[in-house]
Amino acid sequence: MLRFSTRAKAATVVVAGAVLFSGTSTTQAATVTLGSPLINPLATRPIAISATVRQTALPGATLVAPFNGQIESWRLINASGGWALQVLHPSGGGFVSTGSARSGTLGSGIATFTSGLPINAGDSIGLASDSAGSALGTNDATPGAAFDAYVPPLTEDTAPRTPSTSAARELGFNATIVSNCIVPKVTGKTTKKAARKLRAAGCRVKVKNKHGGRVMKQKPRSGTELPPGTPVRLTLGS
Repeated sequence: MLRFSTRAKAATVVVAGAVLFSGTSTTQAATVTLGSPLINPLATRPIAISATVRQTALPGATLVAPFNGQIESWRLINASGGWALQVLHPSGGGFVSTGSARSGTLGSGIATFTSGLPINAGDSIGLASDSAGSALGTNDATPGAAFDAYVPPLTEDTAPRTPSTSAARELGFNATIVSNCIVPKVTGKTTKKAARKLRAAGCRVKVKNKHGGRVMKQKPRSGTELPPGTPVRLTLGS
């Protein structure tokens, strides 16, 4: 059984004759944070065993990815020991881990880490401890909060597993995900209109030939799904 102790501006860069429009301020990719907003009191508590924990209920919070994308960053509060963020995919009535990222230095307050883990619509996030002595900020008084625990921690490339135990508690971690770019059709449009449409879809723009005012070719083709930050190459003509 899982137990916690009661201790308390856009930039234009010219690269090899190409114009690359970059910077997150120029794109409009959707973002969402999964997990705790980290605003309730979340006192540090050691975990009694090594496990993967997954928040299953937390009123007002998003717990399941609504779109395909990448985890841009993740945060823990009042944590110590060793933890790894996991992407958890539902399968066969249970969950499997499809990727993980280990934490760096932890301590009191919020620790933030960057990541590039892919995540798909319907996936959720979990947190795996490397020992029973690892601690995490939690709150067992948050109304409606609940979590599942998988003992031992879930690992990649293993069969789906159901939870070993469940409890009512808010867990102090979250992850911010950015949606993938679904490439729109921009051939025939002016450079300015094409760039605006691509950025609205969360794509970056790379112009291969600056001679001409309209897009003659685009690569990849419209409808292609790309990870955030992947450029769409435009060839211009008149």
